[in-house]
Amino acid sequence: MRSGHQGESKSINDIHSLDQVLDVIYQIRCNLFHGQKSMMDSRDRELVELAFQILSKIFRPIINDLEASCIKNKEL
Repeated sequence: MRSGHQGESKSINDIHSLDQVLDVIYQIRCNLFHGQKSMMDSRDRELVELAFQILSKIFRPIINDLEASCIKNKEL
């Protein structure tokens, strides 16, 4: 967690709030990288997998557009 935020947990009050969802995903990421989450713990693993699924849905259209753009530029 960021300095001064240790022990502070995040929650999602509105599943339609991208800010809240990304805040929680960022906290999961920080906890994973700084040792507060373990891929050996089934609940932690589930949180990471769910975060991955959400991020994949957000970024897939962007990645598809970039790939299509690269293919188009190679054809020119």
